[in-house]
Amino acid sequence: MKHAVIRSLSVSLWTRALILVAALLAFRALSAGAAEPRRGHSEYLASLTERSLREGFGRDSVPLLAPVAGPGRDVVAKRLLERVGGKQTVLGPRLALGALKAAPRDHRVTSYIGDAGYVDVFADGTKLRVRGNLDDPKEIEKAGGTRLEKADLEALGRRFVKEALGNLITVGSQESLTFLGARYLVNGGADVDAKKDTEQVVANIAIFGREVNGIAVVGGGSKVAVWFDNSRQPVGFDVDWPAYRPTARVQRVIAQKALAARVAKTTVPIEGPEAARVRRFECGYVDLGATRRSATIQAGCSIAWENRGEGGEISAHSEFVPAGESVLKEKRWPLATAVAAGRIIDTASPEFVRYLGGPKPPGDAPEKGPGQ
Repeated sequence: MKHAVIRSLSVSLWTRALILVAALLAFRALSAGAAEPRRGHSEYLASLTERSLREGFGRDSVPLLAPVAGPGRDVVAKRLLERVGGKQTVLGPRLALGALKAAPRDHRVTSYIGDAGYVDVFADGTKLRVRGNLDDPKEIEKAGGTRLEKADLEALGRRFVKEALGNLITVGSQESLTFLGARYLVNGGADVDAKKDTEQVVANIAIFGREVNGIAVVGGGSKVAVWFDNSRQPVGFDVDWPAYRPTARVQRVIAQKALAARVAKTTVPIEGPEAARVRRFECGYVDLGATRRSATIQAGCSIAWENRGEGGEISAHSEFVPAGESVLKEKRWPLATAVAAGRIIDTASPEFVRYLGGPKPPGDAPEKGPGQ
């Protein structure tokens, strides 16, 4: 029963963390060319939107990438169990989880649960999360009440990725780990900035992404979040990090004006008076994450915007718009498949809803990894 309670508490915190990670990627309303970054965003993240608004994709062509299949959930779970087992671990004392018991078998996730935390591994082993017991009141009090600032979090996170995560995260010779920003988990709910002095910070979260040959990877893939308590001890981490292989195929990318026109026709304008509704615009390789990853990673842009109803209510929206001249069909990226077929559809229209209900092309299997 105690296992179930800890699991429930941790899942609750993870739900709140999803809010934080989503908030990381949101911006204040943008004018037609200048971003106003929110507190906690890194300079890199702010400049990515500014550059994408100004230049579009910024390149005439890109080599397509092929994600290499991971070693498998059971293999990665075994590696994690070796790292969190016992009282001494390179991951830190709050991630020394001791003996963990296997949760009931699930075709989506391999899980191990214990009194001090849990391990989850998804898909082909390229997505995982490890969590200590964030709700332990003694540990929260012991860690103190002073949150970690952004610069400290970046340095701590980079060191943890390099020294503790080892072969779970490989940064290739033509790749770089990019710092996206800092977020905070507080008692009583999610506060993206933890501004109030009365709020007690439970976890300080450093979030990272990746560039390949200077091109950002946008979407759920290529993301790492490292969680620290106020005493700088790691209390958890989340990883969605495949290996990429450059292919011999090159995709031409449409110019900025043509890209802006495609974005306007499928979502909302990024130029002109209506651009004030846009809160994020990032161009790069689109990796939708482990459970939605395609066999080929192609060029596109992530856009997030708001709609204001007649009563003043605000609804948030996001979409990925393909940026190639010749777009590849992707089973889990309906707009890319539509554009590949020559159909430029407004994603807010009934036509697109009908399109979503139609048949989709079969998905390709990712390239096999070693030993697969």
